[in-house]
Parts: sequence; C-alpha cells; structure tokens
Amino acid sequence: MKERIVYLDILRIVAIVAIISLHVSGGYLSFLSLPNDYNWWKYSLLIDVMAKWGSAVFLMISGVLMLAPHKSQPIGHFLKHRFVRIIIPFVVWVFIYKLVQPADVDFFSFKTYTGILQDIVTGNLPYHMWFVYMIFAMYLITPVVSVFMNNAPESVLKYYFVFWFVSSVFPQFCKYYCDMSLGIEPYLTLHLYAGFYMLGYYLHTHTIQLPKAVYLLIPLGMTVNFYLTKEASFSIEKTDFFYLSRFSVWNVLNAVLIFHAFLRIPWKKYFSPNIFPYITTISMLSYGAFLSHVLIIWVFDKGLVGIKLIGYNIFGTPVELYTGFAVIIVVVSIVSFGLCYVLSKIPYVRKMVM
Repeated sequence: MKERIVYLDILRIVAIVAIISLHVSGGYLSFLSLPNDYNWWKYSLLIDVMAKWGSAVFLMISGVLMLAPHKSQPIGHFLKHRFVRIIIPFVVWVFIYKLVQPADVDFFSFKTYTGILQDIVTGNLPYHMWFVYMIFAMYLITPVVSVFMNNAPESVLKYYFVFWFVSSVFPQFCKYYCDMSLGIEPYLTLHLYAGFYMLGYYLHTHTIQLPKAVYLLIPLGMTVNFYLTKEASFSIEKTDFFYLSRFSVWNVLNAVLIFHAFLRIPWKKYFSPNIFPYITTISMLSYGAFLSHVLIIWVFDKGLVGIKLIGYNIFGTPVELYTGFAVIIVVVSIVSFGLCYVLSKIPYVRKMVM
C-alpha cells in the first residue's frame, strides 16, 4: 500500500462527520415559519454554521488526490478507473434506497429498473447524492485542470484564486443586498466548485505560513453567520439561507482555513504510529459512509429496527434537542462507518458499496 497522507485521512473522517451532522439537524431549518419556542431551530442553526464546511473540504481533499502530476495518465484510462470506482457504489446504493422506500417496489418489473435509471439520469434521488454528481463533473474536467495546476505560472494561479473568491461571493451579495442578478452568474456554478477542488491541491503543494491568530477567524465566522442568520430569519419569520450558503464569504473562508489548519498540524507528533492504520481504515470507508448515512438517519427516524431516534426523543425518552442531536450524530456516524466496515469484509461486496 502506498504511503498515506495523514492529514487527509483525518480530515476526510472529520468532514464526513460534519456532513452527517448537517443532515441530522438540517430538516429543522426547513420550516416555513418560526415558532415562538425556537430552541429547536436555534440548535439546528448552530450545527449548520459549525459544520457547513464539510462538503467543500471533502472536495478540496479530492483535488489533492486527483490533480497530482502522476495522475496525468491517458484520459480514457483515468476516466474509466475513476468512474468505475465511483459509479458502481453509487448505483448500488441508489437501488438500496429505492428498496427501503415505503412505496411498493416490484424488483421483478422492467418498469422499475427503467424508472430507477430515469431517476439517476435526472437526479431524482436522496438529497445528499447531489455531491456525487458534482464529483462526476470534477472528474470530467480533471485532465484539463491537472495540466493547468501543474504548469501555470504562480502569478496565473494566484489570479485565478482571487477571481474565484470574488466570483463566488459577489454575485450572491448583489442579489441579496441590491436585489440585482448578474448575467454571468448561471455560468459560474461548476467553476465555483472547481475552485475548492483546485485550491485544495494548491495549498497541499505550496508552503503557506499563516499567523496562528488567523485561525480565530473560524469560530468568529461561525458566530457571525449564526447571529446574522438569526436576525435575518426573524425579520422575515422563516429561515434566511443567504449566510448559510457554501459560497457565503465566511463559509468559504472557514473551509479554506480548516483545510489549512489540518494541513499544518504535525499529526505524527501527537499520535502514536499504532493509531494511523486505524485512521487509514476508517478513512477508506468514508465514501461508503457518505452514501449510506442518510439511509441510517431515515431508519432510526422511522424506528424500523426497533430503535427510534428523533432530535427531541431518544430511545423513547424526551430530551433537549442539543442532547438529541449529539446522540444521533454519534450513533449515525458509528453505524455508517461500522456498516461499511462489515460490508468491506465480504468478498466481492467491498467494491460494490464503497
């Protein structure tokens, strides 16, 4: 096995837990009106601002691994290898999600399979699967981006990242504060996610020293997002998602700074070498945990295995929502990774589910 990059393995695990946290609590932000007793909404908002960086950082990790010079292999070989590895587990989990849906599914009917195929093509799938489609898009442009990242002058790379940051933040600012849409905005979507993809590789390959005080912007950004969202939401009596966007200025900065912080921490100094094989094992289960965790949340929410976990009711006992969220996040994380670990030990199954 080739040498692992320790900070990426640790960051991948933490990012998946952050994504799970968002999906455990996110539904509580979707109500169209805020009740008088808003504690449940407040706790959900707190988790959102603390964990919003997860998917952006996961994309930065992919950039580190995909854009290295040794990845500059024949395009057909690269795409075949990456897509097979991603698509097979994706399709398998789509069928699993369809199987456990309340509606009757006849798996002996040709119409069922054409319907599932149509859902895959159109994206009519569980909400977290959007990330897989975005990764597909990143892989399609990787052969081009890899050449750019490894051959462009430093001045061009810096120009691009300044342009990416401005184009990520400014159109939303104009729309929210000036009620004005920019004509170019619809054409920036893929570029915006590609910026995280490319920035991860850039930070990994360039030594950038930042004062330790800069990392204080992480909790500051989370605090600012919390209070700005709370005030904006109360003014319209429903959740205002502007500051919760992955491309709000504070969420972009938080993702970049969290990635950089994990990059600079001397992990081998703080952990025994005996720990790293376990970290590697858990990290390699991350894609499977991502694909499966929404199913685990749904199973516990419906009590399908005799255990019912809701934010305000754990094992049949009413609890404060902050306690409920913490328990569910821990349980779903453990079960998601644990399920994938068990499946990875079954011959021929590993490549099909993760």
